[in-house]
Amino acid sequence: MKYKLGFIGAGVMAGSILDRIVATDKLKDHGLEPSDVAVFDLDEAKRRKYSDMGVSVASSSEELLAECESVLLGVKPQFYADILKSAPAINVKNVISIMAGVKIATLRKYFKPETGITRVMPNTPCRIGKGIAAVTFDNTDEATETLVKGLLGVCGEVIELAESKFDAVTSISGSGPAYVFMFADAMVRAGVEGGLNVEESRALALATIEGSAAFASAAGEDLLTMTDKVCSKGGTTIEAVDVFRAKDLYGTVSEAIGACRRKSELLSLAEGSPNFSPKSCKFMKKVDIYTDGACSGNPGAGGWCAILIYKGIEKTLAGGASETTNNRMEMTAVIEGLRALRERCEATVYSDSAYTVNAINEGWLDYWMSHNWRTRDKSDVKNVDLWQALIAETQKHVVRFVKVKGHSDNAYNNRCDEVARGEIKKLTTNKD
Repeated sequence: MKYKLGFIGAGVMAGSILDRIVATDKLKDHGLEPSDVAVFDLDEAKRRKYSDMGVSVASSSEELLAECESVLLGVKPQFYADILKSAPAINVKNVISIMAGVKIATLRKYFKPETGITRVMPNTPCRIGKGIAAVTFDNTDEATETLVKGLLGVCGEVIELAESKFDAVTSISGSGPAYVFMFADAMVRAGVEGGLNVEESRALALATIEGSAAFASAAGEDLLTMTDKVCSKGGTTIEAVDVFRAKDLYGTVSEAIGACRRKSELLSLAEGSPNFSPKSCKFMKKVDIYTDGACSGNPGAGGWCAILIYKGIEKTLAGGASETTNNRMEMTAVIEGLRALRERCEATVYSDSAYTVNAINEGWLDYWMSHNWRTRDKSDVKNVDLWQALIAETQKHVVRFVKVKGHSDNAYNNRCDEVARGEIKKLTTNKD
């Protein structure tokens, strides 16, 4: 390979990472020189800038994909597919993506099964080395993981997490700087109302936020306990804190971050579906689908049930099989529930089947597909016919899976279980 590392796109975040790894000489820690790194960006000024820094400049993204061992995708999510589809040769050993909302399973469609893929969620303070980046690795070796963590380390902290947590990461650290800026602006405005000028109030607010964050990190105490320690009975701080509590600050923050997280989930799911358009997500019908399956004997007679809810209107579907398993009935309930949707919808599927939900949310299904329906311990995957049917149905919609506790306090799950068992009774009664 001509280059060790390539950057396709040098926008705000990718450019910040490249700037810092070159400026801090971090490359030398891994036996690399700036010339071992190549970059391609449509902006000629950026290409000149990196050439002056000693970074190699490629003539096209196709050249990088053909000549780099590892490539960082730093383009906007709506552009990457065309770039990868147009490449005549993709020989990279490792792909690093900092694109928001693009899952590893979606990227893997464009690369060889043996390609290592790393997904990174950085945040804005990475530009000054004070950020935090969440990373998750798939099919990567130890050397690659060490390199990625080392290079990202110049941008701040690095935390390794499961990809299933990335929507939560987006809502906390990815989007979090905007929340802090907004709260800081509110503090500045309040300071001006109290008689400070803008410069004075801004300096006080920002230093307080920075110092408080550093103090909290160093102390390692529960944050609510630290809040109480600053407040003294009958003092000034408690007056403000009492107002925050009366106005339900915690509830407001939870609601806002929850909205961010749900939008991230929606865009992540939709981006991997055919004919994706972010605008189309606004107009899809939102449907809840509760499902359950049951089996007498396992294997034996089984039943399934799905309850679809749209704007308070319910529809119940059910069926059974004389010789089946519990897992097959659980999966059938989900498949039939999705098949009942007559148009593209945003569907939330609730199931107590860890087998079904975890296969989707924890990436098991993606791994099985990319490894010819073999598990990580090299055994054959069961129920391949149903997994393929489920994949086909999920591609028609934007689907989110939620695990619920079985035989507990979820009324709809309990109803599904009751109906599914009723289907078993029908089969066994008819048989007798």
